[in-house]
Amino acid sequence: MPKAPQQDAAEPPAATAAEAATPKHTPPAKHTLYAARFVVAGCFVLGNAANSLLWSSFSSVTPSARTFYNTNSFAINALSLVFLVLYLPVSPLSSWVLDTKGLRASALIGCLLTVAGAGVRWAGAYAGSPVTRYAAAMVGQALASIAQPFVLNAPSRVTADWFGERERTLANTAISLGSPVGSAAVLLLGPAIIGDDPNNFKTLHMICFFVCLVCALPCFFVRDRPPTPPSFSSQIESEPFMVGVKGLAKSKQYIILWIVFGVFIAIFNTYLTLISDYVSPYGYTQDQSGNLGVITIAVGIVAAGLIGAILDRTKAHEITLKIACLFCVVGVVLFLIGMAPNQYIFLCIGAALLGIGGFPTLPIVLEVAVEVTFPIAPGTSAGFLMWSGQGWGILLLLISNALRGSDGNLYYAMVFTIAFACFGAVVSFFFRNTMKRTLADRQESFTPPHGSEMDIQLEPTAAA
Repeated sequence: MPKAPQQDAAEPPAATAAEAATPKHTPPAKHTLYAARFVVAGCFVLGNAANSLLWSSFSSVTPSARTFYNTNSFAINALSLVFLVLYLPVSPLSSWVLDTKGLRASALIGCLLTVAGAGVRWAGAYAGSPVTRYAAAMVGQALASIAQPFVLNAPSRVTADWFGERERTLANTAISLGSPVGSAAVLLLGPAIIGDDPNNFKTLHMICFFVCLVCALPCFFVRDRPPTPPSFSSQIESEPFMVGVKGLAKSKQYIILWIVFGVFIAIFNTYLTLISDYVSPYGYTQDQSGNLGVITIAVGIVAAGLIGAILDRTKAHEITLKIACLFCVVGVVLFLIGMAPNQYIFLCIGAALLGIGGFPTLPIVLEVAVEVTFPIAPGTSAGFLMWSGQGWGILLLLISNALRGSDGNLYYAMVFTIAFACFGAVVSFFFRNTMKRTLADRQESFTPPHGSEMDIQLEPTAAA
């Protein structure tokens, strides 16, 4: 019996003109979360911790550093200021590396340059001349400064490429908190190691070098992306770098975040840089100033961890950001009240509130910036946010030093910081979260904005 002739599959109905003009991303069969995501995240946690270990090395031991390097307070503060200054030209390059070369290249550059900077500091500490010692310390700090944006700008890229929709904020929080953990460690251990002998900077620099070396080892195991994307949004091709930069400049919500993030990161960075100078004129010791930094960081880490876990479920980033800014304002006010003899309790409470408000701000803004600017690359949005923080930080640090009293006190500098914090808090109330990326993940559909130059990569059809 002859077989019936095989019929061709019916052609699908022609798309309407509107459908044809609206490209949409087709999701794959499933998304996969890999255990390797924790290795990648861990590498950047350690990279940020090691880098901040160098950044904050002199903050709680400024008097001893002045003696060891035979220089003044501003010169010691400059060893931290160099991180802010060099961040500005290097950050756009690091964002480009993150978004075009990938996470592995960024991890290698950031971690290995940090090790190099620590090594130069340690070697220079054995020079006979204080001038040579200081020059070596500055070169080492400069190398670590160049390394900083390659690890500091990475959290949003890591969470976008490796983590699922319901774990991004917590993952971003964990990676971002690597930086304050490094600062806390050296703020606590620095005064204990130095003690009353400034020559113990040799020991401090040696310990920092070996810690940085160990922290750099995981960078050789970093991969750029998992074999299968963890979410719908992670498979959508980002805008080209320069197109993304232009898009950021046109986004009202991103500009608000840029200001708010810059103000409060500047306050936090300046606080950690000048923490010894804030309280030492009122009779407080290096140990006490270091403990204040540890209080801020320890309380902040707990607050950020809890808030990050909650926000992954509730997505209440907008209201949480505004509340965090208010906590920071109250914190700096109480810290000012404590800048007087025998008022250490107010310093401790102010330091704690700064941690509660300041720490969650970092991961919240980094994540919500990706939401409101999607599909601009996460490395681009994060890089320019960090650029804002460092730029405002330079300004605030210079103004604070200019307002230093004749006896070295920073009372009026803290008054200015309060006004600065109030400005940032007011601006935060104009922010509205559009949650573009989360909506794309939940609907598994995304329509590029009109005029976008992004290239939507559709899933290839099966071979005939």
